[in-house]
Amino acid sequence: MDAFWQWSDSSAVQIMWVLVGVVGLLFCLWLKERSRKKWGEQAARLQEAVHNANVINSNFFHSLEVVQKHLESLLVRADTAEQRLRRLLTQAEVGRVDQYATASLLLSEGEEVEQVARVLRLPLTQVRLVQELRQEVDKKRQQGGGDKETKKISGDSRTKGDKKKLHPLAAHAIGDGGAPS
Repeated sequence: MDAFWQWSDSSAVQIMWVLVGVVGLLFCLWLKERSRKKWGEQAARLQEAVHNANVINSNFFHSLEVVQKHLESLLVRADTAEQRLRRLLTQAEVGRVDQYATASLLLSEGEEVEQVARVLRLPLTQVRLVQELRQEVDKKRQQGGGDKETKKISGDSRTKGDKKKLHPLAAHAIGDGGAPS
């Protein structure tokens, strides 16, 4: 009987080792299949992420192009507005020069500084400066330094028709001595 147990022990152990080997092999196959599915799922997720990134990237660049077009449009509009502003400023400067010449003419005619400032809508300090300049020019002219430029500034060479051409409000003020109503 001892021989039976020895034989059965050794064959049972061998069968047990074979079964353990088969179970281990099945476990390894199961793990491998599971990892394949896992890699397949991960690959699908990765592929989806790449696709989403491409969509986002193309949307970003499209938005960037739209913003660039809007900026170019704004630049064109800003340039146009700047050109209009420059034209308006140039016109305003020409008007101001005429107003100062008119102020000088009115002051030489003996008009009051406040009245000239009110009629021409100039700041009182600027009209006072024009008056001071006129006085300086008159002093230089009286001292014998009267050249063409001084006479031009002082307004001696202007006729009554020239006075009316300078500024409509000034012509009205010269004509009746008061501001227009």
